[in-house]
Amino acid sequence: MEDSESNVHLKTFVQINHDDIILPGELHRTNQDIGICIFVHGSGSSRSSPRYVAKVLRSHGIATFLLDLLTPQEEQIDEMTRHLRFDI
Repeated sequence: MEDSESNVHLKTFVQINHDDIILPGELHRTNQDIGICIFVHGSGSSRSSPRYVAKVLRSHGIATFLLDLLTPQEEQIDEMTRHLRFDI
């Protein structure tokens, strides 16, 4: 994928592990990054939702890391109860 002719977009799936908790995330980089912005999702949206702001930042040379604060199991529970998204 490319954001512009000279700026290649690289996407890497990352896991943050702590004890028995695994949080999935996506690191989006370019070949000309000057910094990084971390987006944390936990209330009704996820890292897979379209992210206009992240795309604009990447087009300006800023890498983005998209992270969910709910585990996949918690996301399933929250889909039914809607209680966990505000109890992070």
